[in-house]
Amino acid sequence: MYIKNIHLAYFSATFSTKRIVREIASQFQKPVIEYDITSDVLKDDVSLGSDGNLLIVGVPSYAGRVPEMAVRSLRRFLGNNTPAFIVSVYGNRAYDDTLIEMIRS
Repeated sequence: MYIKNIHLAYFSATFSTKRIVREIASQFQKPVIEYDITSDVLKDDVSLGSDGNLLIVGVPSYAGRVPEMAVRSLRRFLGNNTPAFIVSVYGNRAYDDTLIEMIRS
């Protein structure tokens, strides 16, 4: 897999999710484009395609679920066989369906 750019999308109310996805991205040593979806829902679609882009998505697990505001933004990311990592950060409770919800978003 050839990676040219890394796109980070994260919901991070306490900044720990942001810190974790940034650390994952730093291992690739490639340019990073960040989308902080914590306080605002994305208004426009983000088209990633498959040409050298990698998407890393991180959200906390709130009561075993993805925060609703994060779901609305995640649906704005459009890829075409774009590889992606999904990361669920432990919120002092079992993550239940968080990863499943992220895959469906």
